[in-house]
Amino acid sequence: MKRYEYKVVSMPPAQPGWARGPSHFESALNHLAKDGWVVISCSTTSTGSVFWHRLIATAVFQREIVDAHSSPS
Repeated sequence: MKRYEYKVVSMPPAQPGWARGPSHFESALNHLAKDGWVVISCSTTSTGSVFWHRLIATAVFQREIVDAHSSPS
């Protein structure tokens, strides 16, 4: 039977308009993908008050747990 592990990442999805290159969020997604993590859910929410607000993205990742002692399914 396959087993999975999960990871949740929350951070601002974009960088300031003056910055160049990928955002920290995009870099985090790519870094985790290289380690075998797959995004299974992603959403955004706005937090703050009347005077300021901030957008936060949350991504849920999944990857299969490879157990060297288990028999193939």
